[in-house]
Amino acid sequence: MKVITTKYLGATNYRPARVKAYADGVKPITVSYKHEYQLSDNHRAVAILLAVEYGWERRNDIVSGQDYNGDFQHVLTPKRDL
Repeated sequence: MKVITTKYLGATNYRPARVKAYADGVKPITVSYKHEYQLSDNHRAVAILLAVEYGWERRNDIVSGQDYNGDFQHVLTPKRDL
Protein backbone atom coordinates (compact mmCIF):
# COMPACT_ATOMS: atom_id res chain seq x y z
CA MET A 1 0.00 0.00 0.00
CA LYS A 2 1.35 3.43 -1.00
CA VAL A 3 0.39 6.81 0.43
CA ILE A 4 0.73 10.04 -1.55
CA THR A 5 0.53 13.33 0.34
CA THR A 6 -0.46 16.53 -1.44
CA LYS A 7 0.09 19.99 -0.01
CA TYR A 8 -1.17 23.40 -1.14
CA LEU A 9 1.59 25.98 -1.68
CA GLY A 10 0.27 29.54 -1.76
CA ALA A 11 1.26 32.13 -4.33
CA THR A 12 4.39 34.22 -3.78
CA ASN A 13 5.75 37.31 -5.49
CA TYR A 14 7.50 35.01 -7.95
CA ARG A 15 5.32 31.90 -8.31
CA PRO A 16 1.61 31.16 -8.66
CA ALA A 17 -0.30 28.91 -6.23
CA ARG A 18 0.76 25.26 -6.57
CA VAL A 19 0.05 21.75 -5.29
CA LYS A 20 2.96 19.48 -4.36
CA ALA A 21 2.67 15.67 -4.29
CA TYR A 22 5.16 13.41 -2.57
CA ALA A 23 5.53 9.83 -1.37
CA ASP A 24 8.28 7.87 0.36
CA GLY A 25 11.23 7.01 -1.86
CA VAL A 26 10.28 9.01 -4.97
CA LYS A 27 10.92 12.49 -6.33
CA PRO A 28 8.02 14.90 -5.59
CA ILE A 29 6.17 16.81 -8.29
CA THR A 30 4.68 20.31 -8.13
CA VAL A 31 1.87 21.51 -10.42
CA SER A 32 0.22 24.94 -10.74
CA TYR A 33 -3.12 25.20 -8.94
CA LYS A 34 -6.05 25.17 -11.40
CA HIS A 35 -8.57 27.71 -10.11
CA GLU A 36 -11.32 26.28 -12.29
CA TYR A 37 -11.19 23.01 -10.26
CA GLN A 38 -12.38 22.48 -6.71
CA LEU A 39 -9.76 22.13 -3.97
CA SER A 40 -10.08 18.35 -3.62
CA ASP A 41 -10.01 17.86 -7.42
CA ASN A 42 -6.71 19.78 -7.65
CA HIS A 43 -5.13 17.56 -5.00
CA ARG A 44 -6.47 14.34 -6.48
CA ALA A 45 -5.26 15.28 -9.99
CA VAL A 46 -1.70 15.90 -8.77
CA ALA A 47 -1.72 12.63 -6.80
CA ILE A 48 -2.83 10.78 -9.93
CA LEU A 49 -0.03 12.43 -11.93
CA LEU A 50 2.52 11.14 -9.42
CA ALA A 51 0.95 7.66 -9.48
CA VAL A 52 1.03 7.62 -13.29
CA GLU A 53 4.67 8.74 -13.34
CA TYR A 54 5.67 5.67 -11.31
CA GLY A 55 3.14 3.24 -12.80
CA TRP A 56 1.21 2.78 -9.55
CA GLU A 57 -2.23 3.58 -11.00
CA ARG A 58 -2.36 0.44 -13.14
CA ARG A 59 -2.80 -1.89 -10.22
CA ASN A 60 -4.33 0.39 -7.59
CA ASP A 61 -7.43 2.40 -6.79
CA ILE A 62 -6.98 5.76 -5.05
CA VAL A 63 -8.91 6.67 -1.89
CA SER A 64 -8.47 10.32 -0.81
CA GLY A 65 -9.14 12.37 2.29
CA GLN A 66 -8.07 15.58 3.99
CA ASP A 67 -6.11 15.51 7.25
CA TYR A 68 -6.32 17.85 10.26
CA ASN A 69 -3.78 20.38 8.92
CA GLY A 70 -5.33 20.77 5.46
CA ASP A 71 -3.08 18.42 3.48
CA PHE A 72 -4.61 15.55 1.53
CA GLN A 73 -3.67 11.88 1.86
CA HIS A 74 -4.24 9.56 -1.10
CA VAL A 75 -4.01 5.85 -0.32
CA LEU A 76 -3.39 3.46 -3.20
CA THR A 77 -5.25 0.25 -2.52
CA PRO A 78 -5.13 -2.91 -4.67
CA LYS A 79 -7.78 -2.97 -7.40
CA ARG A 80 -10.65 -5.33 -6.78
CA ASP A 81 -12.32 -7.37 -9.50
CA LEU A 82 -16.08 -7.02 -9.37
